Amino acid sequence: MPEVIRRSGNYKDITKNKYKSRLYDVSEEKSIVQTPMKYREDVSYKYNQPTTSLFYDNYVSPSCDFLVMYFPTWVTPNLITLCGLLLVGSAGIIVYTSENITFSFVIASIMWSIYGIIDNLDGKQARRLGILSCSGELIDHAVDSIVSSIVGLIFQKLTNCFFQNTNIFVISYQLPFYFACWYHYVHGKLIIGNSINTKPILTVDELNIVIVPFLILLQYICPNIWDIQFPFIYFNLNSGRTFCYICTIFSIISLSIWLYNELHRGNKFSNLLFIPIILYLLTKYIWNIPISTLVLPFSSLCVLFIFLKLSKFIERQPLLSLILLSLSPVILVISTSYLISMTSSLYITISIQLFIWFLLLYCYMNYLYSLEET
Repeated sequence: MPEVIRRSGNYKDITKNKYKSRLYDVSEEKSIVQTPMKYREDVSYKYNQPTTSLFYDNYVSPSCDFLVMYFPTWVTPNLITLCGLLLVGSAGIIVYTSENITFSFVIASIMWSIYGIIDNLDGKQARRLGILSCSGELIDHAVDSIVSSIVGLIFQKLTNCFFQNTNIFVISYQLPFYFACWYHYVHGKLIIGNSINTKPILTVDELNIVIVPFLILLQYICPNIWDIQFPFIYFNLNSGRTFCYICTIFSIISLSIWLYNELHRGNKFSNLLFIPIILYLLTKYIWNIPISTLVLPFSSLCVLFIFLKLSKFIERQPLLSLILLSLSPVILVISTSYLISMTSSLYITISIQLFIWFLLLYCYMNYLYSLEET
């Protein structure tokens, strides 16, 4: 058992959860398990946990508390996060590239559900070891930004709804996450959808652990379920296309309510919300690149936004930050279009995008590390 260091403050033994036995600082919500010096926590950093659902409070959190106690101390939160990216990326590739429905869909379903657990384990491990930091939050949200787009790709693949108009894809799956990045800047929490409410019903935990795995598994059990035609007034509706439109309508309604509540407060940071995303939509429309090549450019835009917030650069240089956020989608989409024209394979284009994404993330994290050491 790791050595325990007692610091000044209020402590409680959280044994009321039978899966926890470590001591935690009540006032700061920090673990007091001793960790190597190279993994020391950034004391200037404070993590604001998003509002959680009943499913998370009663099932996900206790399960993760139980699992994380068996993790060795050399397993860093960032390593756990990258393992989650590997799992969800592999599951997405299996589903999106499969020509035929095979048992691999069952494996993909299990992998995605495991990712939903891992998405919570990295934060648990960080608090357990006392190494919460800006760089850790950056890489966690960077992976989340990719996952939000992969969910959209999987839903369109499963339901056979490859819309020519990519705006439906962007509105349904990408806009909510970009709005969440903006909310993270204004309020200090990255919150998606109805999790803004006091006690939300549906959060990313339900989506990643239950809904997405269930839909992938359903495709294996009932391959033709999304091709069912049913009458509606004077015409027939396709179940798959109807599902996609329902997701879009739900997203539009949720974002509209969210925007109304935020702008009704007279928020002065709305330019950071509207200008970059409008330029992203316009550039995407003009160059008309495939949906699958939009995943990493969109993620890079979100990662830049979160980096500017965590590094406090956006507070020191608001105008320059707005310029960077506005130019970023234009440069990313145009460069992607150029890559597509230069390479004969879509896989090569995405591989180059992934390399650039990792390079940018590495540079951002190194900069945040340097801030943590000063």
